[in-house]
Amino acid sequence: MLTNTGTPDYKAPELYEGGSYSQLIDLWAVGVMLFEMVEKRLPFRREYLSDTIRSIVEVEYELGEVWFRKSRYARDLMSRLLKPKCKRLSAE
Repeated sequence: MLTNTGTPDYKAPELYEGGSYSQLIDLWAVGVMLFEMVEKRLPFRREYLSDTIRSIVEVEYELGEVWFRKSRYARDLMSRLLKPKCKRLSAE
């Protein structure tokens, strides 16, 4: 839990800012996977890794049109998972 590993696209912003691991990291990854399953693309992926990391740290993503054909509950869940740590949905 102390080693910085993982796929860059799924890492939560706080890991890029030197934060420690918690259950909120896993919930971020669930949000990224949910986004990818629905949109068939990664929410923060940019051409260059440095731009991808910046988008993650700044939590810059847009829900595509496909989300508006889903229930409001799906959109709400998505928006609660891909939030900064202090505002992210928790397992508690």
